[in-house]
Amino acid sequence: MLVASLWSEVEDAVAPVVDAVEAWASALSAIDFVFVVVIVWAIYWIWASVTSTTRLGAVEVAPVEHDAPDLVLTSLLRERLAKGGLTPPPQVPSGAPQANLIAAVESSGHPQAQWMAKALSLVPSPPRPVDYKLAVTVFSAPATAKRNQTFGARYWLQPATTGQAQLETVQGLPSAEAAICRVAAEVVLDMSRNAGHAFPQWSLWTETEAFLTYMKGVYCLRDHHPRDARDAFEAAHAAEPSNLLVRLQLANLSEHAAAGRSQKTQRWGWAPSDRVLVKLARKQAEIARSYLDIGVARSDLVSARYRAGIALGRLAGDCRLLKAEADRRALCEIVGIPVDDDPSPALYELAEDELEAAFLLTARFHVLAHGRRLRHRYEPTGRERLQLRRTIAVARKALAVPQLTPDDETWQTELKVRWWHLGVMRLTAGWNAHYNAGCVFALLHARQLRLEPHQDGVDPIDSDASRALRRRAYEYLGTAIDKAGGELQPGWLAWDDPALRSLRYVNEPEWNVLVRRVSGSSRLEGQPMPQSAQGDPRRRRFQTRCVAGVLAALSLTVLLFDRDELGITLALALPSIIGLLWFLKERRLTAQAGVLDQQSILLRKAEPNPARTPQPAAAVADPGRTSPVS
Repeated sequence: MLVASLWSEVEDAVAPVVDAVEAWASALSAIDFVFVVVIVWAIYWIWASVTSTTRLGAVEVAPVEHDAPDLVLTSLLRERLAKGGLTPPPQVPSGAPQANLIAAVESSGHPQAQWMAKALSLVPSPPRPVDYKLAVTVFSAPATAKRNQTFGARYWLQPATTGQAQLETVQGLPSAEAAICRVAAEVVLDMSRNAGHAFPQWSLWTETEAFLTYMKGVYCLRDHHPRDARDAFEAAHAAEPSNLLVRLQLANLSEHAAAGRSQKTQRWGWAPSDRVLVKLARKQAEIARSYLDIGVARSDLVSARYRAGIALGRLAGDCRLLKAEADRRALCEIVGIPVDDDPSPALYELAEDELEAAFLLTARFHVLAHGRRLRHRYEPTGRERLQLRRTIAVARKALAVPQLTPDDETWQTELKVRWWHLGVMRLTAGWNAHYNAGCVFALLHARQLRLEPHQDGVDPIDSDASRALRRRAYEYLGTAIDKAGGELQPGWLAWDDPALRSLRYVNEPEWNVLVRRVSGSSRLEGQPMPQSAQGDPRRRRFQTRCVAGVLAALSLTVLLFDRDELGITLALALPSIIGLLWFLKERRLTAQAGVLDQQSILLRKAEPNPARTPQPAAAVADPGRTSPVS
């Protein structure tokens, strides 16, 4: 009955719209129909013409000839082209949409279908990005008394439709693999010069050796050799100072190196010494300044603006831990803000400006409206843009938590993060957004510990409010681990991220489970107990009360409202019921990782814990910022 009444109400609301569309379509004459089709096709043609100028077609690589077809060298060439920024051919052929449209018009039962199809055949096909075909032949020069054997390659880059083919030769290389790498570099540089709309000016390369050095650094990063990668990037930057790709890589390497030094100093203590704090803060200030310099060079570079906001937020938290005014003034000079004894407010304000700029740059039509262009290949598009925008939005909430005063309410922050960013907009949230949400609740937990005094011998850690914030942080961090697919660095979550200091301080079994999941460790700290067959008793009681409350509300609705209003009321209550069921489902953290039950938590708290030694209040005052994106 309920479903039938709801369906009838929806049908009554939609039927007038459908009838109006049918009446409009039936009133169209043959000429009107042709005009409508031509207008729609013209709009699509204009859009395709504009987008084709900012896109590159696929590069089809023929098997490399080296006395015989060499599949190993062919795969190496394809890999180097893909790493350089070119796309392989699609698995599905592109097809011809205009021919499909004409065939559909011809097969329709309209009396004038034949001549309408002839008229549509006169409309030119919309332009597409130019595809290329690459053929390479590797040859070798025999060794002589004065030189060893060398290799070379002749390549032919031919556009699939229009354009000038390129036939070049590289030679004098020590191996066939080196010749293939040189060919890939030459092809990438040539195509990037000819496709100025697809490759922005700040990413272009003028020297082949500089690009090869940059690619060497990329492969060193892939193989987890950061020192060799830094040497390669610095050499590439010296050869190409105007290329911002190298500067972004160097800034990101410095950020990860600073996190590694923080890990070594904080692994066995709550906070490092004053001298180490000053050193880490100066390094963080240099990182923030490097991102700001990149933003000065290109104000529309989203990644630089976002990373600058994160680095400045972390630096603002570190400044509050510095005791000497001279050290804080030195940080102001490095960053480039007015010198002040307490630069934290200015740093927070600058971080908010950078994050707001990054958030605006990821808006749907911001680049088109303000830049008068479409997004190029180094700007996030589609789902990647939506996920980055959601990540930045949650990071802005995390940045605002340390600036809250003791009198400020936090329910708005919790509501927006939990029910809007990761509730209604959950489909656009990637693992970075979930990780930042975990940092938000960890920062709120640190604030709760700082504001909540000991009452009647009860530790603030054991209060219901602190426990609820920790549970929420564990939930979002666990979801981030699930979605990251190995991109989340184990050391960052376990030791480096200052936003999670309060969770490390509590050091309860749920935290150890997260560390185990992200690091792949085979055991937990301490002696874990088996999980209770009935689950967490507090969670069971809470779920029972929620279900009872919903049933009571529905019962009152049935008793108080008339039958005519009951369907509308239940239709309005249906989203709330679905949201409640989604909220009450078992968390993947407890199901997959086997979180210890309440008995094991009590046993762990009864034993002395070296990781929870008493600390000064200043050590918990500001736990820091959100994490960098891999």
